[in-house]
Amino acid sequence: MLFRSLCLPWPSGKWHGLYIELKAPGGRASPAQRWWIERLTVAGYRADVCVGWEAAARLIMDYLGGKE
Repeated sequence: MLFRSLCLPWPSGKWHGLYIELKAPGGRASPAQRWWIERLTVAGYRADVCVGWEAAARLIMDYLGGKE
């Protein structure tokens, strides 16, 4: 199984860092990936799934700009 994920270990706002699970169009997170996203969020990290690099770029820019 191939995972495409990104970790930005930089605090922003209330978050300790950012984790992104990258998906191709039509892709979606597995139950295990959703489990990890939930745990990371509870631990104080921003964690989400992005479909396509454009969505990931927007999330990163929003995160670094302090937007929720």
